[in-house]
Amino acid sequence: MKNVWRLLHQHRFRVLVVLFVFLAVDLGLLMVPIEGGDPRANIRSIGDGVWWAVTTMTGVGFGDVYPVTTLGRVAGMVLEILGVLVFGLIVGHIAVALFRVQDDFNWRRMFERLDEMEKRLERIEKMAGYQVKNGNKDESK
Repeated sequence: MKNVWRLLHQHRFRVLVVLFVFLAVDLGLLMVPIEGGDPRANIRSIGDGVWWAVTTMTGVGFGDVYPVTTLGRVAGMVLEILGVLVFGLIVGHIAVALFRVQDDFNWRRMFERLDEMEKRLERIEKMAGYQVKNGNKDESK
């Protein structure tokens, strides 16, 4: 959960999510008047428009709602390109954030092990110094 909060507090991630939502809502709202005049249109409400925009942007594209006018299809092509780009950036950003968490864990673990090795080495040096001092005393007798 801590990692989720860390991700949500990153400025780039928030900008990408806001951009995604902005594109979905704006183009979803825009599709209603574009498609509304055509009798074949199946994007007739704001809900249909936003649903179509989100499924198009994520690359899912169920096909239950789609533009039928030329202008609507051009808007759809632009939305597909921009949406998949922004969605891909969001997914990529999440992957990088997860990699950083794993990388931080590995570095922390390595430094903990190095600290433990230094402590062991100091104990060994003390023992060796003690034995050398005691060994010299025995030889002088």
